[in-house]
Amino acid sequence: MQNAFFSYPRQFVLSLSPESRHLDCLLGRLKREGIVLVELKRPPKRLRDAPIALDKLTIGAFRNLENVELEDLGRINLLVGVNNAGKTSILEAIAVLQNPFSPYEWFNAVRTRETRSVGYMPDQMSVLEAIRWMFPISNDPMEIENQISPITLSSEAHGRSDDLRITCEEINGFIDPETFSKAFAGVRKRDAVEPVEDSGLLIRASAHISQGLLSPEYFEQEWVLWSQLGLRTEMGARRPTGNLQFLAPYAHRNSPANLRLLSEASKFGGRDDIDALLRDLDPRISGVEIITSDDGRYPKIAIRMRDGALMPQGIFGDGVRRALSIALAIRKCANGILLIDEIEAALHVSALDRVYRWLDQAANSYNVQIFATTHSLEAIEAVISSVAPNSHSDLSGYALGDAKEGGVKRYTGGMLHRLVRQRGLDIRY
Repeated sequence: MQNAFFSYPRQFVLSLSPESRHLDCLLGRLKREGIVLVELKRPPKRLRDAPIALDKLTIGAFRNLENVELEDLGRINLLVGVNNAGKTSILEAIAVLQNPFSPYEWFNAVRTRETRSVGYMPDQMSVLEAIRWMFPISNDPMEIENQISPITLSSEAHGRSDDLRITCEEINGFIDPETFSKAFAGVRKRDAVEPVEDSGLLIRASAHISQGLLSPEYFEQEWVLWSQLGLRTEMGARRPTGNLQFLAPYAHRNSPANLRLLSEASKFGGRDDIDALLRDLDPRISGVEIITSDDGRYPKIAIRMRDGALMPQGIFGDGVRRALSIALAIRKCANGILLIDEIEAALHVSALDRVYRWLDQAANSYNVQIFATTHSLEAIEAVISSVAPNSHSDLSGYALGDAKEGGVKRYTGGMLHRLVRQRGLDIRY
């Protein structure tokens, strides 16, 4: 039997039986009287715009990956392999490691593989399901059936290391009325007057963080995520790593996200680089702009043509929108990390060379480390061609074998050039 209490937004009464409901009343009364039972320390936050990069990534356990090591990481890192080798899982693991105390950002990372449009998909997993399946399932016959194993991740960079361990436990209990009412403030007309019975996940994270901090820190935190609340209680606790961006294969269809990033680029610089890429893709294009709808109420993205005409971005193909998303993302994560799932997605093979050449130059200009997955041999060849011969040390390729075996074969930029470009070797298998 376990009982615990955290002040809002992580307030909960956790129990396996109804007998402990009276605890909620007691805690509520103490809170109304101004008695503070628990003072939560805020997790460490990396310095704003502090450079982050990885020299080595170790995935002890994450999803179906076990004991995977990526060593001697470069500025551009290609992840290749057969289906279900764990390429996307590696991107997700990096995103989780860089946001060790933000379940909201974990969810944002792991749900990208489901996102095929901005609309709701009927077979989408719930918030708890998406987070629950980040964790490996133990196959040890001596352990309890479907035992949830912990996530273990670590990284090294410039002599500093980060380590993260996350555990997950399925629980049943009761949500106190105040937490339930606040979570649905403005959504439901009736407030809860009694504890609400529910199931959920008890998650504990412990991390040793050194990157982006003045001095290394160790921190532990735990959350209860209820099935009826999802991440509503975590909305106000979002503290994402600003210079990390995750581009899913269909992220370019998310107009609100692109609109926000384009607005930032317009305010703080970077528009010229974005316009240059679009002009390289289509000589008829002059640049990209933000305009309002006909009624003046809503902003939207438009493409300015060389003849002066303004055209909605929606009438252009996915290639232009994908290139725009990549350009906006790399500017946003200056001095950080850009994760691109299926780097070839939505781009015609004829545009690959131009986009990747721009991407290589932008990565150097903005000091961005790129991790990209691909299924395409044409994309691999285009990425290799985009990197200048004297910069081959900036490029690394990693061929993933069976996820459970943890086998990874590393290729240097020079090896990729010789084996793929000169000899026609297919490193995907």
